[in-house]
Amino acid sequence: MKSFIGRIARQRLDSNVKTERSVASIKLEISRWQTSNQMFEAIKFQSMKREATEPYESFFNRLTNQAYKCPFEGKDRINQQLIWG
Repeated sequence: MKSFIGRIARQRLDSNVKTERSVASIKLEISRWQTSNQMFEAIKFQSMKREATEPYESFFNRLTNQAYKCPFEGKDRINQQLIWG
């Protein structure tokens, strides 16, 4: 898990001295990772297409599962992607 949080946060975790400043630095690095992860998931969602032989229900389920990982809410986005993909 430490490999995902970034170099600065790893250095702070590995150091023996924990200060309020180092804890704040770790939280900042983790929040940046979570944001970039959500961005990646949204891009992945937007690029999803229905396979030629894929049943509608299967595509809908894949979209719904991916949408839970994205920073947006609501059925409208899933409906848009159903039409687009």
